[in-house]
Amino acid sequence: MIRFADETMRDNIKDLWHDCFGDSNEYVAFFLDHYNISQHMLVFIDGDKPVSMLSLLPMSVVTKDGMTLNGRYIYAVATDPRYRGRGISTKLLEYTHDYLRKNGVRLSVLSPAKGELFNFYQKRGFESEFFIGSALLDESHIPPFTDSFCISEASQEEFSQIREAAFAGRFMFVRWGGEALAYRMAETAMLGGETLLLSAHDRRAVAVCHNEGDLIRVRELALDGMSPEDALGILHEKYHAREYALRLPMNMDCSFPLERSPLAMAYWYDMQYKQMVREGEQQDPYINLVLD
Repeated sequence: MIRFADETMRDNIKDLWHDCFGDSNEYVAFFLDHYNISQHMLVFIDGDKPVSMLSLLPMSVVTKDGMTLNGRYIYAVATDPRYRGRGISTKLLEYTHDYLRKNGVRLSVLSPAKGELFNFYQKRGFESEFFIGSALLDESHIPPFTDSFCISEASQEEFSQIREAAFAGRFMFVRWGGEALAYRMAETAMLGGETLLLSAHDRRAVAVCHNEGDLIRVRELALDGMSPEDALGILHEKYHAREYALRLPMNMDCSFPLERSPLAMAYWYDMQYKQMVREGEQQDPYINLVLD
């Protein structure tokens, strides 16, 4: 039987999550405390306990002309290792698609945890839709920033505003609403990272950073009037790290090369919207801050 989870299943879900992903109990509890599983998690029940699960998290896709498409982010698809090979996750996905289609959702998006899973989901109707540009920069390739600047902790409102300024007008970009963005900022902090507001006169940026000592992982860099080189220069003034690993939109104007790789897949429920949005476009859609 497939249905939405309820609080009586919380301990079973923690065990299932840990067995499938290896995440700490602290992280699983953090997720379950932020998202109401009776609204956001579907489970496949065998007997009286869940043996497979997936979460449906709110999101929207914004087109370049400002049209907003209602979507869902499919997260944490997992099946108890003892039940694998029976097609349970496929049945769960089929149920999900039928449910979302009936409820007016235009598309769902998921980010496979491993490269080989792209093929698994492609066989189940998903398409590689969202690509990311990555770069690994040595400190010697970061130009010094010599102007005055300020670094502070970004607020949710500031992050939302700067993301809109940075990515609105693209072919498609995934907008995380208030609850979703707040969760990502809280998750970043729980995992030891920072969501930083960079300011230099009228130029601003938000950088989501994880400090690994000699390496700084910049999971997102949203720019409002600031160049990526200036943002990196400011970050280097803070961290003085040897290397910086970046995730950026593929078509970002920057002085260093970006390596294109798939980050997320989409399953469209409305082919009319799919054709309308895609028609004549060559630019890669943008998604980031996936829960990977």
